[in-house]
Amino acid sequence: MNAVIDIGNTRSKLGLFTGPDDGLEVSYLKTEEILAFLASNVVEKVLISNVADSNAVVGKIRESVRELLVLSIKTPLPIRTSYKTPETLGVDRLAACVGARKIKSGNILVIDAGSCITYDLLTKENVHKGGIISPGIEMRLKAMHTFTSNLPLVPVKAVPLEGESTEHCLQSGAINGVLAEMKGIIQEYLVRYEDLSVIIGGGDAEFFDKNLELDTFVVSNLVLEGLRAIFVYNE
Repeated sequence: MNAVIDIGNTRSKLGLFTGPDDGLEVSYLKTEEILAFLASNVVEKVLISNVADSNAVVGKIRESVRELLVLSIKTPLPIRTSYKTPETLGVDRLAACVGARKIKSGNILVIDAGSCITYDLLTKENVHKGGIISPGIEMRLKAMHTFTSNLPLVPVKAVPLEGESTEHCLQSGAINGVLAEMKGIIQEYLVRYEDLSVIIGGGDAEFFDKNLELDTFVVSNLVLEGLRAIFVYNE
């Protein structure tokens, strides 16, 4: 059994598989639960994306598995990047692009809707060109609470466009603001790049696909699928 692990800013994901063409068994777990699983099961090889930059976690995983590969900008990939500061590039963005390439050819706008929303262009020549980083819905709500004196911290909840309470106004502003932003960015890329596919992953992917009213593809475990493809590429 092999594994790919995505340690994110808010949650961690574990994908298990045996062969390169087998289905990916995915679990959303706390990091401690992943460590406990690895310690009590025989896992041959692991590829990890560690955007949380937790060296302690990586060290504990290394103790529990036979072979560990930590994804970095130096890891051989089936795509290349023209990013000007590759040392600052989140490797989960590259993994998402690799996952998207498994699904679509041609130009792809890869959107990962999580704590932050990232937009990455992968050209038909397999070059990652960079893109956009924007705050996610929950981050916007937290920012409005943190950087003002009287605005409350409210949960993420879909509400009518016209909020009739401060809570609903905050929710409408965060959600509809992100939707308007995402629609505008997608439309701009569609103008600039012919035959462009739009693929959305991340925790909020289903919500955006349902509400964007645009031709998009949702891949629920986009980063993990990309990690598995990178794992196979490095075999």
